[in-house]
Amino acid sequence: MIMTHPENFELLQPRSSGCWYSEFQVKLLPSGLKQRLLRFESGTSTSQEFRAAFRKDLPTLQNIRHGNILSVTGWGESDGKLFYLTDLPDGKALNELLSPGRFSWDEVTDIGWQIASALQHAHNIGIVHGGLNADCVIVSDQIRVQVTGFGVQRWIDAADADSDRTIVPDPAIDLRDFGRILQELIGQMSTSDAATQREPMQQLVDELQLPDALLIARDVQGRLGNMLLNESGDAIEMVDDRKGQNLSRRSLIDELFDEPGKLPPPRQYRLEKTQATEISLAAVAFLCMAALILLAIAAWLLR
Repeated sequence: MIMTHPENFELLQPRSSGCWYSEFQVKLLPSGLKQRLLRFESGTSTSQEFRAAFRKDLPTLQNIRHGNILSVTGWGESDGKLFYLTDLPDGKALNELLSPGRFSWDEVTDIGWQIASALQHAHNIGIVHGGLNADCVIVSDQIRVQVTGFGVQRWIDAADADSDRTIVPDPAIDLRDFGRILQELIGQMSTSDAATQREPMQQLVDELQLPDALLIARDVQGRLGNMLLNESGDAIEMVDDRKGQNLSRRSLIDELFDEPGKLPPPRQYRLEKTQATEISLAAVAFLCMAALILLAIAAWLLR
């Protein structure tokens, strides 16, 4: 992540605006690459508490490289307004996609698994979201998920004297917010999905809302993954490329809990010395020695 100056990009179109910040699509110069810019309003940017929280998180944000998290690529300040740049999201906010019967059970489970994967990675490096909701979850046509806005709500809470939310990084807040997203998704499931499929997910949602819940993001990701695997059985396909179908379960099967979007490194092979190997080598040595002795005897007899 690098310090970015306003003359290095061109504002193309506003995407949204609010009392705390505005969102734009921008074009980087001279490359022409399109990205997303979040610009905080003057009242927000001048808050010392906001600036301290913003700058504290920047070094951590630059280390986030995960397929389910929108990467921060640059930051800066223009006319007293702080801003930061991210990759351009691919898809629509989940809040725009929610409608009765919109998602099947396995798509809901897959979306949940990918959000949990994003949270696990962020929590592992010491950053929380602080304001997770369906507007922060981008879903593509292929059911690929990207979570946006890590840290933003926490920075705003630091600047808002009236905020009753804690500004201390607390992963439990993210998981409770995540539980509410899952509850929304369950409510939009196709009615053709069996009650037996809904029950384990509803149980997970109920646990996430408990004030003393001991779950962490890895637990949630594992349970959602198990739901998909248990439902699919041994016949699950590694890649479903049949026409006219969304690639549900794709995140789980393609990556198998590795970082999304990356194949595992080439496997390194090496010769392992085992007992069987030692016996084989000894037998070869014995035969070679016997052959040499026989040749010596034969030479002596022919003299």
